[in-house]
Amino acid sequence: IECGLCLPQFVLFRAPCLGVHVLIFLVLELFAGKIKPQDVIDAAEGAKLKDEPLKEARFYANLYVALYYESEGDAKKCLEHMTEAAEKYKIGHYMWDVGKAHLSTLNAKPK
Repeated sequence: IECGLCLPQFVLFRAPCLGVHVLIFLVLELFAGKIKPQDVIDAAEGAKLKDEPLKEARFYANLYVALYYESEGDAKKCLEHMTEAAEKYKIGHYMWDVGKAHLSTLNAKPK
C-alpha cells in the first residue's frame, strides 16, 4: 500500500495523488471550503492510475462531489455527478451499490 509515500507527498508538496485513498483528503478540503469540486475531479483524472484504479478514482470523485453539491442544495449538479459515478464508473465495491441506491432515490424525487 502506498499510504506511507503518497500521503506525505500530497500534504507537503501538493503533488498528484498516487492512490484513490488520497482523494478523501481532498474531499475533506472540499467540504471545508478550501477547494472547488472541479479540483477533486481533476485530482482523479490527474492521478497516476490506469484501468480499474483509475475507474475507482473517477467513481469516488464523482460520488463525493455529488454529495457535496447535495449538501449545498444544488440538485442538478448532484444528479449529474451521481449519475456519472453510478452509471459510468461501476466498481466492485459496496460503495457503488450505495451510489446506485442514492441515484435511484434522486431520480424518484419529483422535479
